[in-house]
Amino acid sequence: MTKIVDLSKILSKYKKGWLALSADNKSLIATGKTLEDVLQKSKEKGITNPSVLKAAPVNNLFVG
Repeated sequence: MTKIVDLSKILSKYKKGWLALSADNKSLIATGKTLEDVLQKSKEKGITNPSVLKAAPVNNLFVG
């Protein structure tokens, strides 16, 4: 069974740019203007395979 993760507390303040999350989607690892930015910042923090998404001004921030 897939567990739903509420991302609203983490993502609600980001309306543009790219975001990298931990593999369990519970922690914000990095933010940046480009995909390359967040991948590089994540790698510098030792995270080689983050969950990456483009920020958007939306109200529903749940993933399953």
